[in-house]
Amino acid sequence: MRVLVVDDEEGIREGLASFLRHHHHVVHAAASCVEASTVLAEAALDVMVTDWRLTDGSAAPLLVTAASMSLPVIVITGCPEEIEAGSATVLRKPVPPDALLAHLVAEARPKSVTPAPDVLLALPTDARDRIRLLLHGLAPVTVAIDDDGTFVTATVDFGDGLWPQDTLLARLGGDWSVSATAEAGHRRGRWRFYRDGRPESVDTVIGPRDPWPAGASPFAIDLHGHVIEPQALLTLLDSIAYARGRGRQVHLVNVPSHLRLWLELLGRAHELPMRTCSGPRLSAATRQLWS
Repeated sequence: MRVLVVDDEEGIREGLASFLRHHHHVVHAAASCVEASTVLAEAALDVMVTDWRLTDGSAAPLLVTAASMSLPVIVITGCPEEIEAGSATVLRKPVPPDALLAHLVAEARPKSVTPAPDVLLALPTDARDRIRLLLHGLAPVTVAIDDDGTFVTATVDFGDGLWPQDTLLARLGGDWSVSATAEAGHRRGRWRFYRDGRPESVDTVIGPRDPWPAGASPFAIDLHGHVIEPQALLTLLDSIAYARGRGRQVHLVNVPSHLRLWLELLGRAHELPMRTCSGPRLSAATRQLWS
């Protein structure tokens, strides 16, 4: 986390800066409003910690500048009554170090930006579920969704120290890339999923209980609006596996979330022959095309 510490007493300023650096924070220090204003204008910050009464006046102008930047502020003071309510988090001196650390985490924690409901509703079932899993399983700063009709891509910016565990990455599936942003310590992830829920225009589409079309051409089985028992889905998967073994391409679309979860618990989710994150990852050559 990138912190600006402002205090006109050198011992307090440097002591607090050393304490925060010891806890792996990047710290800028300033002894006055003027020095702090320079740092605010030049450095990328996550939070400011400041004394209220400084040698060149109160920290009020700093709070105004921070508010214009949406920068959280923690004021440590013996005169909390002088500070306008709601303009900052105010801590009365003395402040235990652990309490300050807890407030830093609370103030600077990135807030998830959830895509508008209509954007999510426009996505096919599988992609929508994966985006929701991504939002709930991570703490992204910003999320952008793009659906080009073949792929659904989620671009996610992360704050310091935030990155998904391997188990979550495995559940998300799809294909992903990671890159550093212009700001040190921040990373950007892109997830790209095969789009499910809308069969290819060349596909014949049938229901799960319809007779399979004759011939060797690919076709899709659409489960949307159909009630299918778990055991019936297993039977369907076995039939699809047999057909695929004989060279015929069969795809499932709009598999309900509870059935996919059930297959995951059985360890058979990898058998879903879908054009989605549940299928195989993209090849190295394909990844290069969109990276």
